[in-house]
Amino acid sequence: MLRTEVDAGDSAGSAPPPVARTRRPRVLNGDRLADELAMSRGRPLNELRARLREAGFAYGSAIARSLPITADEAIGSLKAAACRCGLSDELGADAVQEVIVASLQAGERKARDERAGDNDPSAARAIVRCAAEIEPEHISWLWPLRIALGKIALLAGLPGVGKSQLMSWMAATITTGERWPEGGQAPEGSVIMIGCEDDASDTMVPRLQAVGADLQRVHILDWAVDPKSGQRRHFDVHGHIEQLAALVRRIGDVRLIVIDPITAYMGRADTHVTADVRGALAPLQSMASDLGVAVLLISHLNKTGDGSAMARVTGSGAFVALSRSAWLAGYDPDDEARQRRIFAPIRCSLAANPPSLAYIVEPVVLPSGIVTSRIVIDPGPVAITADELVRAASMPASARSELDEAKGFITAELEDGPKETKAIERAAKQAGISKRTLERAREALGVVARKDGAGGSWRLRLPTTG
Repeated sequence: MLRTEVDAGDSAGSAPPPVARTRRPRVLNGDRLADELAMSRGRPLNELRARLREAGFAYGSAIARSLPITADEAIGSLKAAACRCGLSDELGADAVQEVIVASLQAGERKARDERAGDNDPSAARAIVRCAAEIEPEHISWLWPLRIALGKIALLAGLPGVGKSQLMSWMAATITTGERWPEGGQAPEGSVIMIGCEDDASDTMVPRLQAVGADLQRVHILDWAVDPKSGQRRHFDVHGHIEQLAALVRRIGDVRLIVIDPITAYMGRADTHVTADVRGALAPLQSMASDLGVAVLLISHLNKTGDGSAMARVTGSGAFVALSRSAWLAGYDPDDEARQRRIFAPIRCSLAANPPSLAYIVEPVVLPSGIVTSRIVIDPGPVAITADELVRAASMPASARSELDEAKGFITAELEDGPKETKAIERAAKQAGISKRTLERAREALGVVARKDGAGGSWRLRLPTTG
């Protein structure tokens, strides 16, 4: 039996050399993937696991096709690669062994099925995976409960609400490893920004500077290069996904890719046709999953829709459906000055919808004298939904007066001191004020709710009363 030689003396701090092999030709796919895995120390755990599966699958396929490699040699090569990249330390030897054996078997099965199908061209085939062979994994979060690594997310909003400034703030949080507003450390790393609506030198970079981003870790993609002609091409997610994946691998620590706006980078796909959108975004989702990076698509709102935030996102509903989380940025309907904005969930398929966040956009003068802008997060949850934001944006001024009426009602009821919450709610109902409008008015006024001891009733008071 041929032996796979492993040098166990590599230091953790240096990139390991390719896995050594003796007396057999190189099995191109499996050996190449094992070498890439061996040199991936420091990458996210889910990415290392995916690379191990990919290499094992390639080896299994090679074994089924009778290429010059045995199962023992493949297992030895994969174990050595897992050890060198630190995966064995993270998962343990037994777990690594299980992943290797399952991926080898899966590769062998697929290769044999394909050969069987080749012998019977008329046979209908389906490619399936046995659930028992799929290892359950924890979700890896870029921003806990909001944006996941390895997934697509979407942010939509009307022009002027600060979507680009939000992206700059996120980039700063990630490139410097700062904490998110609700807590939790951002996984420190690089960000790729793909955008055609803002100029890099006078808009994008000054905004990044205004929020303290590490500019060495922000990479702005301008063009894709055609591999055949060498000519520069306008990037699109369907035709240039290989170039984008190569860039992610070359940078090495990418955590987030921003595409702003996604509709400008769809190539020939019709953004209003579900099949076109799914076909264009499928390779992007596969790349995100394989490399463990989050992809955030920026979109606008249309002028129609049924009043729901989901229906107002420009283009096919597939944009929202394919995104594991979707977000809306809009003006706070309770702020007549239109200074306060809201970042609200449209949908989150990986967790319960987290609370909305509030932020403002403020002007900034950089030391260079350049005038730009940045966002400032208003800490604390906000009880405004995405659907309420889009309804408020199209609401006539007469409808907005309902909130003012509710605020006046609460002020009058509480100006003489605290009252029971239930009494206020009954009186509001009799006055024709909905419960939701009452809640918004309470929040706008900063009304305080307090319980009168154990077993007592809840009472409301204005923030200025005793």
